Amino acid sequence: MITGILKEGFLQGAVGVKRFYARRFFKIVPHYLFVILCAMGILGLFFPHVPINYSRLIAYLTMTQNYILPPIPILEHLWSIAIEEHFYLIYPLVLLLVGALCRTRAERLRVIIFSLVFLLILGNLIRIWCYKNPGWFDHFTIQKTHFRFDALIFGCFLRFAQDWLVVQERKKFYGHVLIIGAFFGFLYLFLNGFQEKEWFHFTIAYLSSGMILAAALCGFRPILDLGNIGTLRWIGRNSYGIYLWHYILIFPFLPGMRSAQQDWKIIVMYVVLSICCGALSTATVERYFLRLRERSVP
Repeated sequence: MITGILKEGFLQGAVGVKRFYARRFFKIVPHYLFVILCAMGILGLFFPHVPINYSRLIAYLTMTQNYILPPIPILEHLWSIAIEEHFYLIYPLVLLLVGALCRTRAERLRVIIFSLVFLLILGNLIRIWCYKNPGWFDHFTIQKTHFRFDALIFGCFLRFAQDWLVVQERKKFYGHVLIIGAFFGFLYLFLNGFQEKEWFHFTIAYLSSGMILAAALCGFRPILDLGNIGTLRWIGRNSYGIYLWHYILIFPFLPGMRSAQQDWKIIVMYVVLSICCGALSTATVERYFLRLRERSVP
């Protein structure tokens, strides 16, 4: 999606980096900071014995939490948003550089595709290096940007390679091949279990997911039909809020979930509350700042 926003400007040699950063800020940061504030209140209310390490809190406020250990227990899931924002801080600058060095649209497209392929290879080499050098790897290494950035690169590659993938006379064939490839990739991970100790399992996971997206670009009807399901579209619109809230809200429910009988009603209440809080904060906090964004950075 982000590459779709930047692609046309890049190909024309005019990447709007400042505008991109400003719009990204309004979309991500206010909602993120609001949820962190709420999480601190929940932590103090339900777990007053857990001290708040303010140096770690600063890491969350600056989105460097995936490099500062150990994490704040109630905010452990936010390592992934840090990776995403680190990536989108640097990625537009890469586009800006390539756009400035290349004169024609075709040359820009060719150079950025080869650059993204190079970065995909580099990302896998870094992961292999981390595994072969124990001093560079522990349980938290998988949450660090240098270990996971190639998954995002692959999504960008697919968007730029779309015109190469979607060849009309072969589109249907390619769509079926991609779905079959994704099936076998996920089947492998299912049968073997996703193993953090295997570097290539991360690669298989994003390649398989990417092949599903590529199949959609090729017009594979079952995938496109999923996008027309109202419930799934609603979840997609509220997914960021649900993501922010889901792990935070599990803590008040943990005693019931850990009980011997593990009451299913408690689990259902937790899931429903996570979705409701995510949707509510999306409809209020996020949309307020999105309207402000449209006035400030149209």
